[in-house]
Amino acid sequence: MLKLCNLRVLPNYVNTKFIHTSGSNFIDHKWREANRLCRNPNTEGPLTDLPDFTYMDGRPTPFGRAQKFRLINQQRLAEKIYTGTKEIEFAINRHKKLKEDEIKNKQDILDSKFKRKGHHLLQKNE
Repeated sequence: MLKLCNLRVLPNYVNTKFIHTSGSNFIDHKWREANRLCRNPNTEGPLTDLPDFTYMDGRPTPFGRAQKFRLINQQRLAEKIYTGTKEIEFAINRHKKLKEDEIKNKQDILDSKFKRKGHHLLQKNE
């Protein structure tokens, strides 16, 4: 938190009304990250993930506006991850095939340069 002891030290263009503090400044982010928690405690948890109410007869509760938004975002993220992994697998397989083709082409060139001659030509092909 910012503590100003003597405001006369500040230049003329700095006014105290521009100094703001909020509740997020008081959250100990280092402790939360060390304990593998998210930086903002309001982004996930039972208060944000569970429905606000339930029906007594057991009907499913409709999603809230924020819940629906988070669900759609998570579906989009899952689709991006899936397509990304498919693209990576395709790239790996393509690279592997290109390397094999390159090695095969080099071997074909070497085989075409060195041909059997003399008595080796009369022997049966192995």
